[in-house]
Amino acid sequence: MPIRVLLIAGSLRIGGSERILIQILRQMDRTVFEPHLALLACEGTFLQHVPHDVPVHSIGVSRARFATLPFACLCWRLRPLLVMSFAAHLNSAVILAKWLLPPGTRVAIREGANITLSEVASAWRRKLVGFLYRRADAVVCQSEDMIQHLTESFHIPKRRLFRIYNSVDPPALQQSANTGSPYRGGGPHLACIGRLVPVKGMDLLIQAMPSILERFPHATLTLVGDGPLRNQLTCMAQHLSITHAIRFLGYSSNPFPFIRHASVVVIPSRSEAFSNVALEALSLGTPVVATDCPGGMREIAQHTRRLHLCVMNSASLANAVRLTLASGESSKRTPEPDFLQYFSPARMMRSYTELMVATIGHSGAIPELNNMEMTTR
Repeated sequence: MPIRVLLIAGSLRIGGSERILIQILRQMDRTVFEPHLALLACEGTFLQHVPHDVPVHSIGVSRARFATLPFACLCWRLRPLLVMSFAAHLNSAVILAKWLLPPGTRVAIREGANITLSEVASAWRRKLVGFLYRRADAVVCQSEDMIQHLTESFHIPKRRLFRIYNSVDPPALQQSANTGSPYRGGGPHLACIGRLVPVKGMDLLIQAMPSILERFPHATLTLVGDGPLRNQLTCMAQHLSITHAIRFLGYSSNPFPFIRHASVVVIPSRSEAFSNVALEALSLGTPVVATDCPGGMREIAQHTRRLHLCVMNSASLANAVRLTLASGESSKRTPEPDFLQYFSPARMMRSYTELMVATIGHSGAIPELNNMEMTTR
């Protein structure tokens, strides 16, 4: 009989975690697993992509803080052997429910950010998260860097930490990106994708633009995303007299044409657990310049020649962008086959299968795993 697994998320609005969740639901081996999906809100663009054989359950509350008891009741009704949270704001509620779940139910969570950093969470929240995460049966980390931070800061036993890289689906990306160029003029065109929040470092990129414009006077920067810093960043661009070169696009449900047709994608983050934007750009053949920030960026760079890391300041960022543009690298648009294979959905699914089997303790369910090298260690 297949192993019943319950995956949990807040909703299925567009986002990196939601894309990964849909990939997992699609690729789960139905001879081994019986997947169910629970949502706080049964809404979002990705809801239509949930496989038809996956039951979708509403937890019935609007906020994560109220989800613990309804979630526990759902688990008593379904009796899954494993529950796994794919939403950072739900992780604590799911762990708190552990003592209310049917005996033998295992709890796994996926962490989407390096929660140990002060830029990501306040001191009291880090203490609470550390206390709770030590009670989880498994924690999915997006990089080796995250494993190190969780081990050192939260003292989580390393045997419960599983490094699983995100994946990219090139055919789906190509289909979404297969439109005309959204840019005007000769360029070069820089793209930066993400929320306008301090940790994303858009201020560093705007400060770097005057130096980039000295070398490439017709360069443009398109910021795809919205957030609380929009007015502050707009004022910064005005102060630097570069508003003619910067476009604040706001949120876009399909940023991939901007990524595909950019001369360079720039990721100026101060912290980046594991950059989906970098994976997407590189899989579309677009070169990337990124700050060498805490997180998984160095691990991505080990598998490509088109990700260029620089020191986390505006001068280094400007220099790296200028060098990349001058190299003509943006004209080479063929993705690297080894990169695509390493970050393939199939490899990611194998890693999640290893995690689920190891956490539940049913290694006999997939005999071939016994002789395979672990991808999560």
